[in-house]
Amino acid sequence: GVELDDDTTSLRNHLRATLPTHMIPTAWVFLDTLPLTPNRKIDRNALPEPTAAPTQHEPPRNDPERLIAAVWQDILEIDRVGVHDNFFALGGHSLLATRITHQLQNQLHTTIPLHLLFQHPTIAELATALPATDIAEITVLPRAEENGRVTLPSSFGQERLWFLTELTPQAHLAYTMTGGATLHGPLNTTALHNAITTTIQRHETLRTTLHQHHQAVHVDAQPYFAQIDLTSETQVADLLHEQAATPFDLAEGPLFRATLARLGDDRHALVIAMHHAISDGWSLDILLREITSTYTALVDGRAPELPPLPVQYADFAAWQRTQLTDMGPSIAYWRNQLAGTTPLELTPDFPRPARQTFTGATHPVEVDAALGNAVQELAKAEGVTVFMLLLAAFQTLLARISGQHDITVGSPVAGRQHPDVANLIGFFVNTLVLRANLSAGQSFRDVLDRTRSTCLDAYAHQDVPFDKLVEELQPERDLSRSPLFQVMFVLDEAVPRYTMPGVEIEELRPEQRSSQFELTLRLAHTSTGLSGELIYNTDLFTAATAQRVADRFLTLLSALVTDPDQFVHELPVMPSGEAELLAELVRGDDTPISGRLLHEWFEAQADQTPDAIAIRATDGELTYRELDQRANQLAHHLRTGPEDLVGICLPRTLDLIVALLAVLKTGAAYVPIDPAYPKDRITYILNDANANTLITNDNHQGPWRTIPTDQTSTITTRPTTTATNNNLAYVIYTSGSTGLPKGVMIEHHHTTALITWATTTFTKAQLTNVLASTSVCFDLSVYEIFAPLAIGGSITLTENNALDLIGSNLSDLTLINTVPSVAQELLTADALPTSAATINLAGEALSPALVRALYDQPHVTAVNNLYGPSEDTTYSTHALTTSTDQRTPIGKPLHNTQAHVLDSDLRPVPYGSIGELYLGGASITRGYHQRPALTAERYLPDPHNPGKRLYRTGDLARWRPDGQLDYHGRTDHQIKHHGHRIEPAEIETTLQEHPHVTQAAVIKRNDTLCAYVVGVELDDDTTSLRNHLRATLPTHMIPTAWVFLDTLPLTPNRKIDRNALPEPTAAPTQHEPPRNDPERLIAAVWQDILEIDRVGVHDNFFALGGHSLLATRITHQLQNQLHTTIPLHLLFQHPTIAELATALPATDIAEITVLPRAEENGRVTLPSSFGQERLWFLTELTPQAHLAY
Repeated sequence: GVELDDDTTSLRNHLRATLPTHMIPTAWVFLDTLPLTPNRKIDRNALPEPTAAPTQHEPPRNDPERLIAAVWQDILEIDRVGVHDNFFALGGHSLLATRITHQLQNQLHTTIPLHLLFQHPTIAELATALPATDIAEITVLPRAEENGRVTLPSSFGQERLWFLTELTPQAHLAYTMTGGATLHGPLNTTALHNAITTTIQRHETLRTTLHQHHQAVHVDAQPYFAQIDLTSETQVADLLHEQAATPFDLAEGPLFRATLARLGDDRHALVIAMHHAISDGWSLDILLREITSTYTALVDGRAPELPPLPVQYADFAAWQRTQLTDMGPSIAYWRNQLAGTTPLELTPDFPRPARQTFTGATHPVEVDAALGNAVQELAKAEGVTVFMLLLAAFQTLLARISGQHDITVGSPVAGRQHPDVANLIGFFVNTLVLRANLSAGQSFRDVLDRTRSTCLDAYAHQDVPFDKLVEELQPERDLSRSPLFQVMFVLDEAVPRYTMPGVEIEELRPEQRSSQFELTLRLAHTSTGLSGELIYNTDLFTAATAQRVADRFLTLLSALVTDPDQFVHELPVMPSGEAELLAELVRGDDTPISGRLLHEWFEAQADQTPDAIAIRATDGELTYRELDQRANQLAHHLRTGPEDLVGICLPRTLDLIVALLAVLKTGAAYVPIDPAYPKDRITYILNDANANTLITNDNHQGPWRTIPTDQTSTITTRPTTTATNNNLAYVIYTSGSTGLPKGVMIEHHHTTALITWATTTFTKAQLTNVLASTSVCFDLSVYEIFAPLAIGGSITLTENNALDLIGSNLSDLTLINTVPSVAQELLTADALPTSAATINLAGEALSPALVRALYDQPHVTAVNNLYGPSEDTTYSTHALTTSTDQRTPIGKPLHNTQAHVLDSDLRPVPYGSIGELYLGGASITRGYHQRPALTAERYLPDPHNPGKRLYRTGDLARWRPDGQLDYHGRTDHQIKHHGHRIEPAEIETTLQEHPHVTQAAVIKRNDTLCAYVVGVELDDDTTSLRNHLRATLPTHMIPTAWVFLDTLPLTPNRKIDRNALPEPTAAPTQHEPPRNDPERLIAAVWQDILEIDRVGVHDNFFALGGHSLLATRITHQLQNQLHTTIPLHLLFQHPTIAELATALPATDIAEITVLPRAEENGRVTLPSSFGQERLWFLTELTPQAHLAY
């Protein structure tokens, strides 16, 4: 605008008429024309840097302007300033602004809010904006001495520190301020001692002890001043550490210690330690300034010249409490500003302790001169302070490494708004909670603008002590974290220089071994840029993690000063080498994969060892040859081919394995169905799969051909097939979020990749006899059945599940493959066979305690943790655990596969950060049967490997420092319960189909599947709900705990607030004791297993804390007592003693008769088993077979 004559005044006034203060530019550049891009848009990158120089100098024109100018020149250390010069363009920042407001308040006796200088950054503007209100005076309290001390009120901050150190005594170490200096030159130790004594007498806080509700000033307290002799710098470092590590006794004191160490002639070290309850960073400067100036005066033979102190710290503490009535607007601001904040979840390297700890260490952070200058230039251009820019950068980094968008950070402010306390030593510092929204779609410039506004608003409401804020807001307290924020950012001024005549002073800093928060980024201005440290809690983070955080901060800072218009979610944070490290970690070993079909692995082994045992089951055993021939016979009878889906609904006998192999041999794919499933679910699966054949011995009629297992061909040779490894091998149905199960389609080459990994990872000895205990409806069974049969091992098929080992005599198992909850039950029952040296666990989170307990078994040599969804063919990652792991990893990708930890834009998250786990490689399955939309949603194009696909697991994970993956829960509500993958939506949808249910939610709580139901007509009766669910859902999907509510809690977005759902409790039932022998027996078993003292016949097993694993133990005990077979589902269908007693079957277990022992020549002749006869024949036929057995 040519008519403006480079005058900004009218422009500022014009903007102020419609815009808030934080949107008023503070730097202005006048141009003849704006640079344009080829598209005729403003070329913002070509805009010149703003400079402070071109303002025409105009000297102060009146007394207010002259006063302000004098203060600016003093604080900014400049010779000349004009009324239109910008404070921040001249190098000002928030700490200098605080000092300026103090000086102006002293001169004008007027309260000057800090934000006033931010809003009016020139002398001309500030002079017209100065308020006329007088400062509220601090009253000096009367000092009534009693027994040498004066009792006075403590401040809010002191009360918080007293409580914190009472709660966690270790906190003393985090709140001990330790520092010192080496003194080179002739030192007058008497003068130094007197200077320290004078300072202690001048400031009551240095003679104070702290108690629960008051502080006590000791009138004639002698200073703690020790003089010792040391011989080396190493001893000085030890002295610093000793002082930092020696806790203060707040009640006994003293809370100030000074130690002078003599190192030799003219060489000394002064070490000072103070408790934070009597001091802060500003106070430390006052202390050292007064000690050195008093020392100088004493050495010069003159009286010290120190300004009088109008009040003492206790007077401020009492005055602070009188101001509470005026804090209403500020408290309302903070209540609104911090509503809905959640803790920052920085993923720790170690399990978070139940209580917050304070052990710490540091990692240096150095911002070189070039980057430091770029930071200052960008800050000037954007009209923000360097603090605001660094804060915005740090919060951006925290958002990127945590995956959260709502970030709160604590930052200290001087807390010395009143001019009377400017030169006082005391605990004045206050903490502001600065919140940032860093959701995607914002540029860093946008974030910076909002950060400026946030800081100015916070400064305007800084009068609320942090401790009072916590009391007023009452955030949900968690003893493992600090309230309201967990990370702090500090920007200090450059370290001041102190002088003593003839003595050269060099700062001494102890090694930081404590941390008040999880992380603290502390920076300070230096002559070469910015320098500081990242302080981290060593109970949460490793040194390597701290280094990565520091390196990422510098990487991010460099990127954003180069281009502040980049979106914050796209700014690079990974330093050089990190991306390459991730690219290496995501890939499993590349190994050749066989072209075999799944059943051909078995056939190749059958050709090599035809007479070796392939399978043992409750109804007998089969050799490889026998199993192969029986499968061939059934295959010839099936008359199915490639891409046909064949249902298999059989009990767990030899016929089940025969049927699996038979279907595969025809080239078709099997669809496993549990006979215990409700009839409606069986029908749905068969219809959804378009199955043309069903192998079953039950009556399941439909548009499919039903083949019982006793209908087979007489042909025992292998059928020929046209199937290729791109054809389907099987389809497994898993719980579906739409309310119906969905079929995952697995091709032969996917299973071949799994078998290739299994047979190269596990030895033949480990796979000699594997427990096959998992339902064939779950993909763990593929490993259990086909891996041993591919390498010449055998499988032992259980009738029900792995809990069948309880009370069994299986003593030759070499590997058990199950879920952690079942493994725990086997341990509890002492039912782990001593022959089983290898334990494979999958399907649930594996606790370190269980790992340790398993390794405590003398025979267990390997505990493997395996992770993977059906969509990636059973297993995706593998970890050989150790008993020393504090968190059990899920390991590294299997051979020929990839595991990527990505953000919502499919970009790798920083190493160690939590992201969603995406799987790729040779095991990614075809997709969901007849669900193209769902397939497209979960199977995505791999941006890292064009032409390939990634499976989106919905699981959260992170890379650990040791290069393995940790599992960190779900992005949705999917549940893993006792090895079963359950979509709560499937249960919820089914519940809502009940005519009397209006709302329903299902969660897993305390290892129990719990349903929350709204339905006024149900009268809190679960019977009809259970029966309704049983009609369509399998037993493991029936909730065992029920809570009836008037309405379900909702989030602000009107979604079910699952975190607010109440704990389920056992409904009070009128106690009725057992009335007959069956009820008394059941009651005794329940009391034993549930560990309760009393149970009534109408008490619900699940309401008392029962679940499926405990139900298994109960059925075992009852079977032993009653000699009767009791199906597990009976307890689910009849969950009270009264019901169960009447439902117990009457059929006795066939009793084993004890044969008479007729001894002859020292031995007893008895019949052998079928298995023993076969082994006798085999070893007679081939004596070498002895070695195999």
